[in-house]
Amino acid sequence: MEIVRSSTGAIFNNAAQAFNHAFFFNCLVPNNKTVEIPVTLQNLIVKYFGSVDEFNNKFIQAATSNFGSGWTWLVQNNLDKGLSIINTSNAGTPITKDFNVLLCVDVWEHAYYLDYQNLRKDYVTEFMKHIDWNFVTSNLK
Repeated sequence: MEIVRSSTGAIFNNAAQAFNHAFFFNCLVPNNKTVEIPVTLQNLIVKYFGSVDEFNNKFIQAATSNFGSGWTWLVQNNLDKGLSIINTSNAGTPITKDFNVLLCVDVWEHAYYLDYQNLRKDYVTEFMKHIDWNFVTSNLK
């Protein structure tokens, strides 16, 4: 992460993309297992989004409306520990800002186009069924 935070240009692009992709894959459960959201995280989601369903809707909407290639993230603000959803473009990553990353989905076309064509919403909706909520919760501060 230090290379991402301190680099620019081609080094930043390569390091940030490597970080973003590795983080994205860690957000997924293997073998189609279902992982329930731990109570600690569920309580925070309800506090900041109203309900788990509302969080899911907002996350899917953010990812669907993220223009071009990029990422949609659930982040925790390092200052007040609040949760929010943000989009980044290209190699952008919230670790260069004052955010702690919890969850991300890759919304570059290479992530979904072969299976979903231009139906990004369907891809993100399916992604939401395969989240490793234990991994997400382990990233809380």
